[in-house]
Amino acid sequence: MSGTSSYQFFKLGVLDSNYLNSCAIAEFWLDGVPVFNYSEAVSFRKKEYDPSQKINRIEDLNVRNLVMSMIQYDRDQRVDCSRVIKDWYVVRMIMSLFEFVF
Repeated sequence: MSGTSSYQFFKLGVLDSNYLNSCAIAEFWLDGVPVFNYSEAVSFRKKEYDPSQKINRIEDLNVRNLVMSMIQYDRDQRVDCSRVIKDWYVVRMIMSLFEFVF
């Protein structure tokens, strides 16, 4: 993430794999624009910043929803990475079935 280093997020107490993965996914789909810079990360920690304005610029609705579900302020509400991987695997299997049929 070019906006804020992992160490800075660690100091803010928001570092976990779901959160960091969602930031990386979002930054990729936003053409390198980070979801947070340092001041936004501090404001997010204080519940004063909502990253949805930036995330809503992601055109793919599925990716946007994935990022929003993984970036929740409350860690207990964040979608677990293992669930994302399982869900992605199921989607890929279903898509491959449709490709085979058509």
